[in-house]
Amino acid sequence: MKLNKRVASVLATSIVFTGQLSCLYARTYSPANYTVLALASTEVNSTTPGAIGMEDKVAPQFNSAWTEEKDGKTYLMISLNDPSGVNYVQVGGKYATLVSGDAVSGTYKCEMTSSGTYTISFQDKLGNFGSTSYKVTVKDKTSPTVDVWQTTKNSKYYLVIRASDNGKITKVIVDGTRITFNESGDTREYEVTKAGEYTVVVTDDAGNETTKKYKVSINANKPTLKVTKEYKDKKWYLIIKGEPTNSNKLSTLTVNSTKVTIASRGEEVTYEVSKSGTYKVVLQDDLNMESTESIYVDVNEIIDKEKPTLVLSQSKTANGAVIIITAKDNDQITELTVNGKVVSIAAGGGTVNYPVTQTGNYLVSVKDRASNKEEKSIYIAIENKVQQVVKFKLNDRNWTKDGAVQSPMDTPPAVIGQRTYLPLRQTAYALGINENQITWDSKNKEATIIDGSDVIKVKLNSNIMTVGSQTIVMDGTAVSQNNRILLPISQIAKAFKSKGVTVDWDNNKKEATITRTN
Repeated sequence: MKLNKRVASVLATSIVFTGQLSCLYARTYSPANYTVLALASTEVNSTTPGAIGMEDKVAPQFNSAWTEEKDGKTYLMISLNDPSGVNYVQVGGKYATLVSGDAVSGTYKCEMTSSGTYTISFQDKLGNFGSTSYKVTVKDKTSPTVDVWQTTKNSKYYLVIRASDNGKITKVIVDGTRITFNESGDTREYEVTKAGEYTVVVTDDAGNETTKKYKVSINANKPTLKVTKEYKDKKWYLIIKGEPTNSNKLSTLTVNSTKVTIASRGEEVTYEVSKSGTYKVVLQDDLNMESTESIYVDVNEIIDKEKPTLVLSQSKTANGAVIIITAKDNDQITELTVNGKVVSIAAGGGTVNYPVTQTGNYLVSVKDRASNKEEKSIYIAIENKVQQVVKFKLNDRNWTKDGAVQSPMDTPPAVIGQRTYLPLRQTAYALGINENQITWDSKNKEATIIDGSDVIKVKLNSNIMTVGSQTIVMDGTAVSQNNRILLPISQIAKAFKSKGVTVDWDNNKKEATITRTN
């Protein structure tokens, strides 16, 4: 029998046939592609299922399996081949993925998350099924969990270490010292005798490590100590207040190395000093934790109990008035204030002129270095006079200030609901309020204006306005136009009352005149 080249290219498989073959099926790598060749009758023998001309009843051939580590994961790799093509591969019921080759001869992979012996099952496209088993070891990549904190018991200090792991804990080290620990996890105490940062390293049986650092505060448990000096009955004393912390007890109190009695749980101690100098006070507890303070005492210091003298008068000026302040002291003046504002004055005292521009009561306070204080108040009446005249016209972006034309406004006065409204921000500018004194809260739709000592708040679409602590119910609501808040003309004077503002409306000229008189 002589075969043509096409028959010779049939998949190379060792086959022995018995019997007479009248038709030969040549299977290529594509399981659905068969070619029928007419041949002369030939005697062949076959004992191999799946041979040419026979039905494939053999499961895919399992070649090998192995594990691979990649990107921190463990994969089981499986090599199979089958002439009809592999239909699927499963590992423990989970489908594996073809990663190289093809269905006839390829390699499959399946991610493994835990160690164990797994069943690998596979089937070809003709339904032939096979299986095998493979032991997989998944490397543990999970580090131990560790918590560290500090505790105090029986006047001793400890680090508390709590650790656990999904495998076994093999080693726990604190600052280079290995401590006993259960493999399955534990909570242990490690005594510390000094303050500082301690490093705890916990290792599991896979070599994974977790490191925790903890700063031990022993000094924070020092006894509390406060030392002041006091003069009474023509003598000087140290007033010493000491207390232990936590459950500790006080053991020793010394003043310049002289032992002084103090209760173990703390108290206030009075210690008389007879000569000038620096006194060092040392307080210890039963753990030998120590607190120290030093204080200087001048036993010859004159105790001044006399108040400074203070005389107030006033004088009118072109711009308002001046408070004439005369202050003196038998020792030294350390502070002079007018309504809480600090005013410069010579330490030996003298006369200071303090200008004011607003009517009201002014409280003047003077203090010496012995904290003796004298206070007096004076009422200043400032004659009102016109300082500004601002004019706005209806629907006109141009406006004037003291007769001079100013830069055009971005939003002019307007009639809204048969009422005339003025832009709030532009009015504030005209009255001398700076940009940084005006803020807008977009969330609450509220404008805030700082006007001297007053804070003005106006909320969009509300008829409530606050000026300082006063709540004003307006006869119209605040509205928005061109992203600007407008108020009825009649409410402008109320908003800026601290500026001495009056508002007049000329209906014939359609013009608003704002006058500031102080």
